[in-house]
Amino acid sequence: MKIFTAAVVSTCFAVSAFAQDKTPAADAPATAAAAPAAEMPKHTCVQPVIPNRESTVAQAKKFEVDADIYRNCMVAFSAQMQAESAARIKAANAAVDEYNGYAKKFAEAAAEADKADAEMQKARAAAAKSAKDMKNSNKRQPEIK
Repeated sequence: MKIFTAAVVSTCFAVSAFAQDKTPAADAPATAAAAPAAEMPKHTCVQPVIPNRESTVAQAKKFEVDADIYRNCMVAFSAQMQAESAARIKAANAAVDEYNGYAKKFAEAAAEADKADAEMQKARAAAAKSAKDMKNSNKRQPEIK
């Protein structure tokens, strides 16, 4: 029991060292909850055409407006991606915390089982010693006729 317990506990803690939904039902099989990697989203921002030196004042002003629109679009896209990343990191951390809690419960249960095994071995040893002592004490007594 000790070797099996130690192997499983070490495996649990090794996995929990790496980075939530509620835990599945006790009778449900453990499955990988990760979805297949999706294609990374791309921004839809349109780069404005950079005017040349011979452009008109109107073209330069349009470029300034278009450049601001492009910058705002890229900032908004970046903020959205960062927010989604933060939510995913939070979910991943919650999953790790849940697993660490499970691994801790398992380790505690294994330690209790080891303690019970040790107590049982002590009781068996004491019973064997008692039986041996009783057998030896019977040998020393003379038979009554």
